[in-house]
Amino acid sequence: MEALTAALEPALAAVGQQPAGHAITVIRPVVSAELLGAVLHRLSTVTSMVTSVRTMATHPCTALEFTVRLDSPAGNAEAVLRAALSEIGARCRADIAVRRTSMRHRLVVFDVDSTLIRGEAIDVLAAHVGKGSEVRRVTDQTMRGEVDFATSLRSRVSVLAGLPMDVVDRAGRDLELTPGALVAVRSLQARGIRVGAVSGGLTPIVSRLAERLGLDFFLANMPEVVDGRLTGGLTGRIVDSAGKAAALNHFAAAEGISPRECVAVGDGANDIGMISAAGLGIAFNAKPVVRAAADAVLSYPRLDLVLPLLGIPVPCAVVDSPLVA
Repeated sequence: MEALTAALEPALAAVGQQPAGHAITVIRPVVSAELLGAVLHRLSTVTSMVTSVRTMATHPCTALEFTVRLDSPAGNAEAVLRAALSEIGARCRADIAVRRTSMRHRLVVFDVDSTLIRGEAIDVLAAHVGKGSEVRRVTDQTMRGEVDFATSLRSRVSVLAGLPMDVVDRAGRDLELTPGALVAVRSLQARGIRVGAVSGGLTPIVSRLAERLGLDFFLANMPEVVDGRLTGGLTGRIVDSAGKAAALNHFAAAEGISPRECVAVGDGANDIGMISAAGLGIAFNAKPVVRAAADAVLSYPRLDLVLPLLGIPVPCAVVDSPLVA
């Protein structure tokens, strides 16, 4: 910490009186003096003034937030800053995000598979009918954007024909939450932020998860069920990338919230629609095509590290506990 203070003193010596316009969030398991020096140097090249710094998380990653005032906020200084910090992040294997401090976050939408939960629920169900590896390959191709989502979903669900609903219900109860998921949801809701899930998965699975986490809303695909068993078909409109974007806009409108006040978090190609529709789109341990479309990238597999990207510190008392998901 002494080294951190020493590294920041030159930048903080010139703190101005005007409110900062941007927040720079740096996340890495260990934030080295080299990384700090590179970030502060880049800030100086776009004539930024560091007005404050605070620690947003300490374990298992360090997250630091710098607030800065750009001398030319109306020009291209922000774009130059984003590009420069992205280059540093790639070189130092750090996640570095830029956001305007004037942004309000009033609604957060999470993807489910490989975001709120570990793995893909449909892959788990397919294992019950001996098709786990086959379906997993198609899922991976779909999340990379190599296969049309609607076609892929119908194909993957078709192999579940005959699966009893009690197996589906049990799978929904046994889902493994991504570390930090519950902390993230509770921390957001404690600040009055609405939190929901929009999934390309199946409603019986997602409804269990929504109940478990206490989500404010959710949307997923409805499987066809006859005599207590899946038929392998779907009913209603498929929640694909466009459907996720439409769902985000629908939930925002129902709450009287602008899409610019929404945050979307996801990992797969079918999340790009809602990531693009939101005021802040976050790629969480995501495929390259998703990272390229997002405003911010989180590479460390803890969902509570989404909080610093929104200007919210991670609660130290819970992030240090291995018992809290």
